[in-house]
Amino acid sequence: MDELYGEFFRAMHQFRKLNVASILPDISQSEFAAMNEIMDKGEDGKITISELACKSKVHSSAISRTLHCLEEKGYIERSIDKNDRRNICVELTEEGKRVTTEARQIMCDYVKAVVEHLENRELERLIAYMNKIYSVAEKEIEARKWKDRKGKEHE
Repeated sequence: MDELYGEFFRAMHQFRKLNVASILPDISQSEFAAMNEIMDKGEDGKITISELACKSKVHSSAISRTLHCLEEKGYIERSIDKNDRRNICVELTEEGKRVTTEARQIMCDYVKAVVEHLENRELERLIAYMNKIYSVAEKEIEARKWKDRKGKEHE
């Protein structure tokens, strides 16, 4: 059974090795993810850095590095939050919106080309299984976090 678990882990891990960024227009996967979150933000198109980190499930220092790169490329602008001057907001520039739209189309075409090799029923089952596995995995991570076990005996 351990061999089966190893195969499962390898099957899941191999997707991290895909170089999806190689098909994107001059942006990394993390930049694309951040730009997507910013573009999907509400009516004013702005999001605070802490909101972005939370939604992305990425540490704020990693988000800051990503945003710095996006700012250098001219894809985002920072501003002080009108409602709380302690917060910094980010929004896409017009060029950032254009690149995000282009990257979204590229990703849509890519995913479509990949999944068209599956029947709809197979795809629906796969999505359900992946969501179930993710949910269980997330709960197990929470239950096993090292920081929560400090000072406790290892079982």
